[in-house]
Amino acid sequence: MTEPTSPTDRVGAAADAAEAALAASGLPTEAPEVVRVGTSVLLRYRTPGVLARVDDRVPFERACRQVDVARLLEARDVPAIRVVAGDDGVVGSPHRFEWWDGAVRRVAAVSLWRWEDASGEPVEAEALGRLVRRLHDATAGVDASDLEWELDPLAAVDEQLDALASADQTADVAVMHSAVAALRPRWTALAARLPQVVVHGDLHVDNVLRTPAGPVLVDLELAGRGPGAYDLAPQVVAVRRYGAPPSALESFLEGYGAPLPDGGDLEVLVACYELWVTVWAVANRTLDEAHEAEAERRLRRWRTPSTAADERWTLR
Repeated sequence: MTEPTSPTDRVGAAADAAEAALAASGLPTEAPEVVRVGTSVLLRYRTPGVLARVDDRVPFERACRQVDVARLLEARDVPAIRVVAGDDGVVGSPHRFEWWDGAVRRVAAVSLWRWEDASGEPVEAEALGRLVRRLHDATAGVDASDLEWELDPLAAVDEQLDALASADQTADVAVMHSAVAALRPRWTALAARLPQVVVHGDLHVDNVLRTPAGPVLVDLELAGRGPGAYDLAPQVVAVRRYGAPPSALESFLEGYGAPLPDGGDLEVLVACYELWVTVWAVANRTLDEAHEAEAERRLRRWRTPSTAADERWTLR
């Protein structure tokens, strides 16, 4: 743990935390490139070939989850982002960084990942389906002795809502809590009867990199043991909400090699995923006007479902 400092902004705090993690791992430090600022801050360090992920808005355990999942996927030969070891060759838990933000002590978890040179082009739907099939086949029968973390999208929603409780969003938080309560028994029953695999949990095209070696899974923050069918829900939502052509879903399923679940199960999976991406949008609504407008669009799905059933979403 470093001594508390007083960075002037969120990116500055993240860079301080990442520099401390790099130094602790025996890796060179340099001025980073900002890759993304959202729920986490992603920073690229070219010389060591590292992506630093600074999780400053979620519990420290969330970053530990990502590292644990990445280790398991590496052991099972699933193409996914890899954790970087320090000079001693040990891949440890994420680094903990604390600082003072005014009178408040903040905590961030910093995990270091191997940088992947991606083309920037989206992965084709059929190739994405094959990758998901590989993930599920390689982790079939996984249990708590292999991975302690369970996939629970509703618990992830509750966690984000707890973080929003102090903000001036009481009515919106109440609406989403009600949605969680309505979905909880249906999710629990579905998850109990479907086979367990490692589920990515947020499997859209922006969370898969197209590299020279093939597609690679990234952003493992929600991944855990659960029903594999949940990874199909984002592909359905891509068609229903984001305007993807139905042929893309057909190609994905061809690559995956299995159909969508029965209608009732599918609607539970889709609703749970839509609720997660709604709370994500609400958590990030202050980033700019576009995020604010998108949060409002998604909230209408839960405030007035009958009038917002076909409304198009953006900003994945």
